[in-house]
Amino acid sequence: TPQTLTIYAQDSAGNLGQTTAILEKIDNTAPTITSIKQTGVGYHKALITVEANDVNSNLKQSGSGVCNYGIAAASSADNITWVSGTSSAVLTVATIGNYVVYAQDNVGNISAAKPFTVSSIKYGVTFNANGGSGTMARQDIINNTGTALTKNTLAKTGYTFSGWNTATNGSGTSYKDGQTVIINSDITLYANW
Repeated sequence: TPQTLTIYAQDSAGNLGQTTAILEKIDNTAPTITSIKQTGVGYHKALITVEANDVNSNLKQSGSGVCNYGIAAASSADNITWVSGTSSAVLTVATIGNYVVYAQDNVGNISAAKPFTVSSIKYGVTFNANGGSGTMARQDIINNTGTALTKNTLAKTGYTFSGWNTATNGSGTSYKDGQTVIINSDITLYANW
């Protein structure tokens, strides 16, 4: 129920003035984050779906309701990236790690920081012909997940393919064709001939 207030003012000469103001409810309650979940992974990105509600969204004041969602690395929580959204939004980050998520309503109230850990992201395996011919598409692999390497399709006249290595001269880590690998960063594999 709106309240009616009478406001009085008096100047230095003793003149009295008055006005009437009607006060309605003011939205001073921040939204509440109700759900955070990682909903997808891509090459160097994780998709995070965030849902929130604003208990004051039924107020008549213009601006009530959730309008933005933000995310920041937990180590630098003041550096927030904002995305528009009402009942939910999808946020994107480029690395695994600890984050904090926020929701903001239309009048500027910001929710408490809600911690969230991104544990899955895809890294790429680049295949280099190392003097051979042909090309192979980059293979994207979810970190910490055993995945078979794409079978070799490269060739080098007069040579037999003998596997992959992380160094051009074969002095790095060796992998067999189609071997199951676990990676936690981008790698380049060079064909061994």
